[in-house]
Amino acid sequence: MVSFIIFNYYFWNTIQLTRLIVPIVILVCLLMVSNVEYYTLPKLTFRMGRRHSSLIVLMFAILIIIVFFPQETLFPVFLVYVLWGLSRHLLSTVRNARELNGLSSQED
Repeated sequence: MVSFIIFNYYFWNTIQLTRLIVPIVILVCLLMVSNVEYYTLPKLTFRMGRRHSSLIVLMFAILIIIVFFPQETLFPVFLVYVLWGLSRHLLSTVRNARELNGLSSQED
């Protein structure tokens, strides 16, 4: 929430997107008590393979961008992180439901 306010004041010197405040608060509150899983920070090692190394490089690049441009990037990065986890959870739920429906229809 604080990053949202800083983001608004940086670009418009006021809070322009006031209609988003309540939905953001509600979304974050619901996600805190949900069982939506988010990625944790991996151990910093390049021995885990190409995908793991790419993730470390991406996280490092995002961190550098946040350090140099915090007002512009902190809120968008948090927003992308929240939406990414939510979309992964929804896709996983749909995929699991399809698999269950496929199994139950095969049994009939």
